[in-house]
Amino acid sequence: MRFGSIARVTVCLPKIRSELVYLASLAEGSEVVVPFPIATRSGEFVALVDGADGVRHASLVTWLGGEVRRPGRSASAATLFRIGKALGRTHQFSESFDPPDGFDLPIWDVAAMFDSERLRLVESVSHRRLIERAAQWVEEHFDELTLGGVGKVTEWS
Repeated sequence: MRFGSIARVTVCLPKIRSELVYLASLAEGSEVVVPFPIATRSGEFVALVDGADGVRHASLVTWLGGEVRRPGRSASAATLFRIGKALGRTHQFSESFDPPDGFDLPIWDVAAMFDSERLRLVESVSHRRLIERAAQWVEEHFDELTLGGVGKVTEWS
């Protein structure tokens, strides 16, 4: 098992709980291999821990073996393929995921991904233009991409 850092209480507790509920659901309801949250004796995925500097949130998840990628070391084509496959399965699972009451995570649709406030944070004008172009393309092709059309679109129009 892996003990992660204990988050300061400035992180929203409903969001942490929601992330862990989603992670447990993904682990149980798909073929995606992810760390599994371990519940406390009372069944909660998050424990409140008193510390010298105040209350903190703590969670525990199972350990997954692997290798940390270091700068300058590229992933192989096979590794990138496996990552893409896992990401695709995660998206497939998410389409049928029924969040429980109180679930509090953002929906990353086109509007959220390419929010104008977020784009203002991109300092480089050329990068911002590239992202705006990508946003326009995704908006134009979103229905194709989400309705089983993945793989049909092979180049930018």
